[in-house]
Amino acid sequence: MKQTLDKEVDLVTVGRYKFKKTVFEWGRNVLKKASTKNHTYLVIDEIGILEFRGEGLSHVTDEVIRNYNTYNSKIIVVLSEHLTSQFFKHFKSNPTDVEFFSFS
Repeated sequence: MKQTLDKEVDLVTVGRYKFKKTVFEWGRNVLKKASTKNHTYLVIDEIGILEFRGEGLSHVTDEVIRNYNTYNSKIIVVLSEHLTSQFFKHFKSNPTDVEFFSFS
């Protein structure tokens, strides 16, 4: 998948999708703050190609998911079904520790 950076408007392009880099900064701050609160659920919508490359929301999503045992919240992660095996490899997770839901 091709990725480019448009310096004029500070966009990251992944395939047909374009994202403002400032939105990722905002999202990381919101997720980091939410992870410190006592919520029943914490939803990460979504982890994708950028996060697996160490970009996008990756720094915070990596921290939250790898340290999920220290949070009082249950973590719900949204990702495309075709990225499931990459998720387990990236986070060194055991599939038996995860509940799957599919809406297909």
